[in-house]
Amino acid sequence: MDKLIFDYTIFDKLDDRSWWHKEAFRDAIEQLKAEGLPTTKEFIDMITKDEDSLKNFINEEQRKRLSGGFVPNAEREFVHEAFVGLYERLQKKIADLRNALNSNLVAKADGDSVSIDEDATEAKLRAAATIEIDATKGEAYYAKFMAVIAAWQSLCEYEKKNGLPQLIRRLEFHDLIPLELPLNRDGTISESTFAYALRNWLKPKKK
Repeated sequence: MDKLIFDYTIFDKLDDRSWWHKEAFRDAIEQLKAEGLPTTKEFIDMITKDEDSLKNFINEEQRKRLSGGFVPNAEREFVHEAFVGLYERLQKKIADLRNALNSNLVAKADGDSVSIDEDATEAKLRAAATIEIDATKGEAYYAKFMAVIAAWQSLCEYEKKNGLPQLIRRLEFHDLIPLELPLNRDGTISESTFAYALRNWLKPKKK
């Protein structure tokens, strides 16, 4: 039994959310371009490093703008308001972009700008949707489960051959487990399908 299981349910949820992340990416890049700011990979990495990165960058640019000698108070106020406005227009979009990049979105350099690395993003999604199970425990559980199925099948055959009533007409399964098991209630099930159905119950216990 493999100890790593790809969980399609998790992947589908993450993939649905990746649409929002891609929109956040595009919105942020468009806003940066509209403001006349660079959109290189290095610049994006710098302003999304942490929550204060954008503010620090804008404050530093404002400081440099006002440190070239005498600046009249009126111009100083104008410059200050311009940079405050810039921060306010960018704050949410860059925060959303940072969240997207910290989740599963991967950006790559694309000339003098950036684009979404679709292959790397999907690989990251698939890795996030892969869970580890206790394969040893799963194999032991599977063996006991199939022993019950085999015993029930044997009982049914015995009852039919000897004209006896079928005391156990069907097996009842726990309704919390979507047994997506191609078991037909009286057949068999592969070890891998069993492991997938019980994946959330077979996760190793945290120490």
